[in-house]
Amino acid sequence: MISQQGTTYPPWDPAEDIYQGDRRMLNGKTYEALIDGKGQNPANSSDWQLTSAGAAVYFLPGEIYKLTLMEDMIFDKRRSRLYYDMIAIQFEAFDLNTGTFKPIGWFKYKDLETVFRNHPDEALWFNRYNTAENKNYADAFLLRLFRGSLDKIENPDNDRIYDVYAIAGRPYKEAVWATEWEEMRLMEKEHNLWEY
Repeated sequence: MISQQGTTYPPWDPAEDIYQGDRRMLNGKTYEALIDGKGQNPANSSDWQLTSAGAAVYFLPGEIYKLTLMEDMIFDKRRSRLYYDMIAIQFEAFDLNTGTFKPIGWFKYKDLETVFRNHPDEALWFNRYNTAENKNYADAFLLRLFRGSLDKIENPDNDRIYDVYAIAGRPYKEAVWATEWEEMRLMEKEHNLWEY
């Protein structure tokens, strides 16, 4: 279960750029931004909504439908080494009422890794072929045992791969091929680093 219990958020600052989903504290209450903006007072603006951030929110494993991992792929020329720096993981649930994915929230990977290490009996990555190889989630992520498809590559418009093809009116299957092509391109780039 994921819990957002006892979370504190930074105080609202009128000079700060705020993005949708950001939470700020004002007069002991927690507000969540509904749109991107700047300078709007949460207490009397329709751009914010009051949340019950102090209360615990629990999600069962069956309610979490999708995990999105954000990471940087960094090549260190001096050490001739490729690093994968995991930054954050987003949990998403499927909302039956709207038929869309509802983001539960972003969590810093370092915070999740601490939770995984502190709960070794509960945070287990199961190996269905060899139960002696079951690992802690933190170890499984470091060993990159997960499998997923690419959703986004860094680009100037910050668009997802699917969005680029949808905006152009291209068929969905071309977007699927594009994600696989991007994976192959990254693997080829990694291979070429040690070719010479």
